[in-house]
Amino acid sequence: MPNIKRGMMGAAGVSTDTPDVPGTLWTWGYNTRGQAGIGSLLENSSPVQVGSLENWLGGTKPVAATNRMSVKEDNTLWAWGNNEHYGQLGLGDMIYRSSPVQVGSLTDWAFVQSDGGSAAAIKTDGTLWTWGSNSAGKLGRLSYGGIGWGKASSSPVQVGSLTDWSTLTFASQCILAIKTDGTLWAWGSGSNGKLGVGSTISYSSPIQVGGLTTWANITGGDSHVLGITTGGTLFAWGKNTDGQLGLGDVVLRSSPVQVGSLATWASASLDGRGTRMSSALTTTGKIYTWGKNNNGQLGLGDTVYRSSPVQVGSVDTWKKLSQGGHIMGAIKEDGTLWTWGTNNRGGLGLGDTNNGGTTNRSAPTQVGSSTDWISIGMGDSSGIATRTP
Repeated sequence: MPNIKRGMMGAAGVSTDTPDVPGTLWTWGYNTRGQAGIGSLLENSSPVQVGSLENWLGGTKPVAATNRMSVKEDNTLWAWGNNEHYGQLGLGDMIYRSSPVQVGSLTDWAFVQSDGGSAAAIKTDGTLWTWGSNSAGKLGRLSYGGIGWGKASSSPVQVGSLTDWSTLTFASQCILAIKTDGTLWAWGSGSNGKLGVGSTISYSSPIQVGGLTTWANITGGDSHVLGITTGGTLFAWGKNTDGQLGLGDVVLRSSPVQVGSLATWASASLDGRGTRMSSALTTTGKIYTWGKNNNGQLGLGDTVYRSSPVQVGSVDTWKKLSQGGHIMGAIKEDGTLWTWGTNNRGGLGLGDTNNGGTTNRSAPTQVGSSTDWISIGMGDSSGIATRTP
């Protein structure tokens, strides 16, 4: 069987991969299209359980935070939330759902990721599937006479015939994916050089990024990308308006460039909704953030922008990390959940809602007192997480 990473990217190791440990599913915050999965459009500023099942393996952290997808322990795929215009839930229609609905009847799904308007998934056999919006050819297959632009799909469609895909991530209007041989591939919009192929050309089918065969972790954000190798080195490329590449400047890069000299990076997390910031976790349990910081989302106790990685506090017991729209969430080794950043619509899960910025948090703040959190995915003013049953 291919070495498939199960769980959420970036939404995608020790930080954002959903573990093979099932649990109960919890959501909070933004809920305009039923993306909380609780059967209504009610918004909650504290975690609320989605149904009563105990076999969830986490959930995707979509860019727009208007839909959700998750794989269960039995490898079935479920979706809910916004489905208008593109059929991005993969249910064969364009009707939004406020509770989880199974996508087809197959039991071979291993990994799923969404950017709000599209979705991509890898099966247990290593095949790659996409659906939803095909803007900029990001579904990875040709349409409209070979142009690859425009045609949406409301059900999963296989990309090529390869069976060696391992994990993937969305960036702005594009997808990047790692194969089991450690090579990195990209397709869709090449604007800002985010495909990493040394240009701003767009591609409607996968093209290899450089010649490295040691890619292990990949995450996409607002027109920039972070990748980690098996040796623990961190690379960045794409847009760099606010120093989000972590290279000490604001210069755009269209090919991967190593960030610093550390070789202890475990995983990284980005968000694609205009956040222009980055975050990563080391193998030693430390969190580093950099880039835009207008609402204290870097977790450094201030609103100063950084163009190089800076450690969040002095804690070295972090094991999970996820970044949303100007919002962060992390889990410690003791199972406690912490969030910080902008608190619009109760997205921090702390029981309050932003009021003129007065409830934003510029440093990690614990969510409740539970010590049984397993996985975390932060979206735009919302969160999704699993807990031990």
